[in-house]
Amino acid sequence: MKKILSFAAILLVLTSAFTCGKEKEKTEWMEAIILDLGNPSVDGCGWAIEINNVINIPEYLEEEYKQNELKVMIVYENTSQIYQCPCFSDRKYDIIIIKQIKN
Repeated sequence: MKKILSFAAILLVLTSAFTCGKEKEKTEWMEAIILDLGNPSVDGCGWAIEINNVINIPEYLEEEYKQNELKVMIVYENTSQIYQCPCFSDRKYDIIIIKQIKN
């Protein structure tokens, strides 16, 4: 009986050790609006996504979603990177990674 209890205790400790360090990825869907801020090679900032009245630049945006003022739902991840518009030294936006997107 002691062997079974000892085994169960060890199994419990090992299980908690492996699961404590892992956080579940959040999949919180957020309302967003796709914005065309103009062609960066001319005088714009490219495609952007407004989330809670804050403009962000997506690392990648699928062609089907490149529609100005398109309302979408997204799951995204913040990066520590900043995008500076080529023609405007004062326009800087956070870069985000879109994990999931839908209309």
